Amino acid sequence: MRQALQVHELNFDLALQRDGEAMLHAIEAIDAGDAECPDLVLLDLNLPKCSGAALLERLRTGRLCARVPVIVVTSSDAPKDREAVAHLGANAY
Repeated sequence: MRQALQVHELNFDLALQRDGEAMLHAIEAIDAGDAECPDLVLLDLNLPKCSGAALLERLRTGRLCARVPVIVVTSSDAPKDREAVAHLGANAY
């Protein structure tokens, strides 16, 4: 992901989380005021240790980042997956 974005030489900060558990800790740090809310989240639906859908739900119920745009990135083209994340508040799939 980092390489794909850097090809366009955009000025941005990128924080990558290695799995769903790490992303959950990042969300908790944001809610505790120990980290800043991102401007955009690219979320893999099939993360190990915590699903992307569960993370999206947690993000949307958080205090500080409930409105951050979330783009779900996945190899799934199943309509049920698209509908589920749309219901949880994903901005794009």
